[in-house]
Amino acid sequence: MHNVRISRLLPALFLLMVVLGALQGAVAFRSLSAMTGHIERIGTDRMPQLSAILQLSHAFSDLNAIYAEHLLSMDPDEIGRIEARIKERTEAFEAMVKTHAADNSGDAAAIAGIDTIKTTLTTYLDEAAKLVQFSAIGAKGPALDIYKGSMKASADAITAALNALVAHTQTVTDETIETARAEEGSAFALTWASLAAAMGLAIAAIFLVNRRVVRPLNGLAGAMKRLADGDTVVTIPSAGRKDEIGDMAGTVAVFRDNAAE
Repeated sequence: MHNVRISRLLPALFLLMVVLGALQGAVAFRSLSAMTGHIERIGTDRMPQLSAILQLSHAFSDLNAIYAEHLLSMDPDEIGRIEARIKERTEAFEAMVKTHAADNSGDAAAIAGIDTIKTTLTTYLDEAAKLVQFSAIGAKGPALDIYKGSMKASADAITAALNALVAHTQTVTDETIETARAEEGSAFALTWASLAAAMGLAIAAIFLVNRRVVRPLNGLAGAMKRLADGDTVVTIPSAGRKDEIGDMAGTVAVFRDNAAE
């Protein structure tokens, strides 16, 4: 270390501190970007997905209620209007299911749940068609049996599948939140580690500069003062060094030797 020139040592220390500062900035930026991405995923993906599932659940409940209205109605004109509403709500629900499937094409668990809904919906609509036929001709008994039997079983299965989608979406959201928290913890740990390293380097740099520059210069200044006072046998410190301090000490030694002659 004594042979390393100060003109190289100090810039090297400065460069190392700059690198550590850049590392701190990079860690902070990466962590901020990651957490921002997780928050955006929750806000722009998970929450809309949850809202869409709740809309599906509401739409199916509404459709199921309309079949109950058909079952209770005895007026042919009203039955016609109810059947028109059934057709409209069925098409709307099927379109919502299709849209939700497209929005979750990369989520295997969601697609499995949607496929269950589609399959069960086909059974439900087939049974509902029988209900409409019986109800339209006034055979309310058989229609009620269908509504409380096979249709209810299909409706319960669809509701269970929708609830499973809600639970899955919530699980994914919770996992995203936990990942964001882990990123936050990692960011704090890395930031504190890099800060500790920077502080350690700063302390080491102060110690090194004091030992390699300040103390030798003070010693050299003392020797020059004694030389100026006429002490021609004064020992010149740091004369054996191979850096700038050594060069200065060698020059002072030359003055001392010339003064002694």
